[in-house]
Amino acid sequence: MTFNLDFHTALYQFGLIAVFVFALTGALTAAKKELDILAFVFVGIVTGIGGGTIRDLLLGTQVFWISDPSYLSICIVASVMTYFFAHWVIKIDRILLWMDAAGIALFAVLGTGKALSYEMAPLVAILMGVM
Repeated sequence: MTFNLDFHTALYQFGLIAVFVFALTGALTAAKKELDILAFVFVGIVTGIGGGTIRDLLLGTQVFWISDPSYLSICIVASVMTYFFAHWVIKIDRILLWMDAAGIALFAVLGTGKALSYEMAPLVAILMGVM
């Protein structure tokens, strides 16, 4: 059995997974504060795609989740799942912490790369990666 994923497809899939994990961790914050389902979804969306949205707005490019609503859908699904299964999700909090760190690393590279592709100065590109 061989896997024929090209580099961009793999990055896209890792990006979707990272957005899912970010949305989960955001929704967990809503769970710890015992908020309602709408707050779970709002916090999950802001956590999942907020940084990339700000980056794209600052770069003057189309916001990534508008051209590909899969990211928004994943945030909603992760948030609703967390609402109904928060007691279970909290039990794997340590695993989520590691996945969150891996997602941050991935998005730092992707954000920096996107800024560099728009010919931003290296220091600006680094800031976009951090965002």
